[in-house]
Amino acid sequence: AAGKVKLAGEALRAFVLRKLSEYERIKAVRVEVNQGGELWFTVLHDLPVKLLVHTVSESKEVRFAYALDLYHRGHVLHRDKLREAEEQMVSFPKAPYDDIADAVCSGVLFFLKDVPRVGTHAESKGYVNAR
Repeated sequence: AAGKVKLAGEALRAFVLRKLSEYERIKAVRVEVNQGGELWFTVLHDLPVKLLVHTVSESKEVRFAYALDLYHRGHVLHRDKLREAEEQMVSFPKAPYDDIADAVCSGVLFFLKDVPRVGTHAESKGYVNAR
């Protein structure tokens, strides 16, 4: 499932707890932070699963390109249609909103972090060999 909510504090914590009870296979909640990462440990305290807080170092364009490559190479399939996420993905970077697509891409890159990225497994060689 993919969607958006505009909640804070205890309302957000209650929403997360409801999702955890709906989807019992969830083993962790992953939150992207830009600053104030400690706040998430206060808001999402005592969850029955691990809370993973992470920051992003690559631009959104780079992350979306890596995720798109994983889709094209057949590493990603969705059981259900993710209409809003798909609309945002195909409209990127001109879409007015891309939060859902960004969250989906973040999940794809997290779970498929061990799949080699195109160009990262090849060795670069020059045309002129040293002695």
